[in-house]
Amino acid sequence: GTASNPTTFILATRHDGASCRFYRNSLTADGTVADARTTADSTTSAGRVGNATGGNYSEVIGCEAALTDAEFNQTMNYLANKYGVTLS
Repeated sequence: GTASNPTTFILATRHDGASCRFYRNSLTADGTVADARTTADSTTSAGRVGNATGGNYSEVIGCEAALTDAEFNQTMNYLANKYGVTLS
């Protein structure tokens, strides 16, 4: 369902050379992509990762090549500032 007070999240996935890691409002991995749906579902009913039901997506950024740590952090900080999200 849709939450009455929707929360904005910055969700990111990033391949670290061994596995694809999941980030939620953080510069530190929150688990693997396999964990992403469970993590997102347990924190908000406004949107889900995996079956893409509910919630609204304001922006999707895709990159042709892997980002360096500095580029990834810069992108996350840009989005946090743009959407008023505090990164942990």
